[in-house]
Amino acid sequence: MLVKLMKYELMAMARIFLPLFGVLLIVSVVNGLLRGNESTVSDTIGIIVTVFLVSGVFVMWLILVVQRFWRNVFGDEGYLTMTLPVSVDKIIIGKSLVAIIWFVICIIVVAIALLITLGFMFGEWGFMTELLFILRNMQAPGLVEAIAGFTLSVVWIAVWAVGSFASVLLLYLCMSLGMLVNKRRGLVAFCAFIAITTVLQIIYVLIGSVFVVSAIVNYEWLERFAGLSSYFAGQLLISIIALAIVSAQAAVFYFPTRYLLKNKLNLQ
Repeated sequence: MLVKLMKYELMAMARIFLPLFGVLLIVSVVNGLLRGNESTVSDTIGIIVTVFLVSGVFVMWLILVVQRFWRNVFGDEGYLTMTLPVSVDKIIIGKSLVAIIWFVICIIVVAIALLITLGFMFGEWGFMTELLFILRNMQAPGLVEAIAGFTLSVVWIAVWAVGSFASVLLLYLCMSLGMLVNKRRGLVAFCAFIAITTVLQIIYVLIGSVFVVSAIVNYEWLERFAGLSSYFAGQLLISIIALAIVSAQAAVFYFPTRYLLKNKLNLQ
C-alpha cells in the first residue's frame, strides 16, 4: 500500500513539475544558443528569466509539499485518506519520501538547465577541460585514505538524506500543530514553524560553540586509532556528529506528528 500511495503522490506532483521543467529547459537551451550572439540585452533577459524559473522550481516544490499534506490529511480529502487501509506511519513516510524524490529531481533538472545556460553544451568546454586535467593529475590515495574518503562521502550523503527527511517532517509537524485549533490554522502553523526554527538555531549555536569545537580539538584519538590524516579525522568526526544531530531532529519531528495524527486529528 505504501508503494501505491507513493505512486499516486508522484503522479499528482508530476502534473505540475513536468511542464515547469520543460519550460525551464527550453529557456535554458534558447539562452545557451543566444550566448554566441553579441546581444548583451538578450543574454541579460535570458539569465533573469532562468533565475526566475529556477527559483520558481524550488518555491513550487515547497508549495506542493505543504499543499499536498494539508489537503490530503486535514482538508476535505482527509476523510478519505484517513480511512484508507494504510497506517499513519506509511502516510507520513510515503509523502516525505516523495517530497525528497522530487527535491532531488529538481536539483538535477536545475543543474542541467544552468549548465546549458552557461553554454557548456554548445562548444564552451574550457571549464570541463580544466576539470578533466585536474582529475587526471590527481594522485591516487592510499588504501586507508581511499576507505576514509568513501566512508566520509557515504556519511555526508546520509546526513543530507536524513536532514531532508527532517526538514519535510518539520513542515508536517507545524501543520499538525495548526490542526489543533479551529480557526486561523495556517497562521498557527506558521507561528509554530518560526518558533521551532528559532529554538533549533539556538540549539545549533550552543552545539557548535561547545560540543563540536571541543570534539574537533580532541580528535587525536581518532587519528591514532584509524591512522587517518588530520583532515579526514576531523571531517569524519564532524560528519558523524552531524548525522547524529539530524537523526535526533528527525525523530523529534516524526513522533509528535505521528501522535497528533493518530490521536488528535481534527478535520474540518
